[in-house]
Amino acid sequence: MALRLAIEDLVRVTLPQGAGHMGFIGFSPSGDDYHLLVPVDLERARVLSAAGAGGRDGDLVSLGGRPGWRYLPCRTYQTPPSCAQGPPERQAFILARRAQALFTAGQIVGWARRQGWWADLVDEG
Repeated sequence: MALRLAIEDLVRVTLPQGAGHMGFIGFSPSGDDYHLLVPVDLERARVLSAAGAGGRDGDLVSLGGRPGWRYLPCRTYQTPPSCAQGPPERQAFILARRAQALFTAGQIVGWARRQGWWADLVDEG
């Protein structure tokens, strides 16, 4: 059975740079399920990273994580710059966020396959 990653979930977990938060995607030990932790403030993100590397389960649970699951950080996206005509349009932010989410999706699918899991990206939007 394949793990089906919804692109809209990856877009949701992809946050703007400089906002002081980031998102994580967690994978079950068998690789057949995932869940999102978003937004996670940067200070607490360090706790999540440590918990995922063998830290205390209590710290992980306090962030909404699940013991035994593996958590990967999702890179933030760079917001489009302003120009002489003013701030970028809303569509520019949507495209920048989606582009970063697709890049992250490719990395996650590759990582999952290296774990011996089959993963696919699903675009239902």
